[in-house]
Amino acid sequence: MHIKAFKRIVLILMVVTTQAFGQQKTLIDSMAFITGSWRGAGFGGIIEETWSTPENGHMMAMFRMMEKGKVKFMEITDIVEQDSTLFVRVKHFNPDFSGWEERTEHIQFPLLELGRNRARFEGLMFERVDKNTLHITVNGRSAKGPWTETLKLTRYTL
Repeated sequence: MHIKAFKRIVLILMVVTTQAFGQQKTLIDSMAFITGSWRGAGFGGIIEETWSTPENGHMMAMFRMMEKGKVKFMEITDIVEQDSTLFVRVKHFNPDFSGWEERTEHIQFPLLELGRNRARFEGLMFERVDKNTLHITVNGRSAKGPWTETLKLTRYTL
């Protein structure tokens, strides 16, 4: 009888301790919906993008755009939680690994709106349409004026 009571007390203490000291959910955790590997059409070629899970205030992605079987450009992307909000930071690279941005510079997109399976940043939006479909809308500006490209990506296994 005493052993049963002791086991029950130990179990309750384990649950309470796990809840009390468990990892708290952070803002970056709301971006977990983009975790995984994605592939689809965009920018006139094939896009591949792989996102890590959120950890310690960051998520990281590798991106490549291919055209006619050759890499046209690559990106390293980081979503960082900073000052109680999120920022997407991007660095672009040519196939020879030369950078588009200066060594200490990057492109940054501040968070505007965050919802369930949707995040809108200034000039960039992620929306998971269903379990295996991710749309990324990019807004930019060129000499010809503003442009918008929506990448329609499907989950795939590496």
